Amino acid sequence: MSDNSNADSSRTDSSPAGVWYVQTTMSDSINDSGSDIRTQMSGRQLVVLEETGHGEFRLHDCTANFTPITLNQQASQLRGAYSLTDKTATSPYSESGSLSITLDEGMMHGQYKHFDRNFDGSWDSEQTAYFEGHKVTAAETLEALSQAEIDGILGGVANRSAATVPLGATCTGIASMTTNGTIRARPTSQAVADLLRPERQPDLFVASEGGR
Repeated sequence: MSDNSNADSSRTDSSPAGVWYVQTTMSDSINDSGSDIRTQMSGRQLVVLEETGHGEFRLHDCTANFTPITLNQQASQLRGAYSLTDKTATSPYSESGSLSITLDEGMMHGQYKHFDRNFDGSWDSEQTAYFEGHKVTAAETLEALSQAEIDGILGGVANRSAATVPLGATCTGIASMTTNGTIRARPTSQAVADLLRPERQPDLFVASEGGR
């Protein structure tokens, strides 16, 4: 394991900051103007839980695409939430999210929720994820691990990753998704024009009796 120049030397050993191995399941349900789309995701990742100072943390997820949320520590709990409303947007909307983590002797389990909807009903989404894992190292960067160590822990080739300055690599993982639902077709302007165009009448043929 390589040295970690980005780790905070003033951090106490009890800090949850560091690299964690986390397994996640996520469900996402979207209603987009009558089209219902449901997504299921399962993944595993090495992810940095960064200590940003003043008892605040950030989880650098890259498999379920969590909205970044500042986490506040209270004993063995890390919790964070946000909400916003924009009534001046082209499609006025409201959005909210929450992330909670429980820590227990080098283990963690948590839950993430995200809601997003347009006031006119044209968009409505709900995302819920559950995850659990264990701490790998107190270093706040994946660069503290060799590629062989990362491959060995993940047990496969990563298809997700994230990085940030100045920490460097903050997440790498493997995720798979399945999507199903009912998509309502939206007619194009040409299709509408075709529907409105009068139906072409068949040519009229008149038989001649001159040869009788």
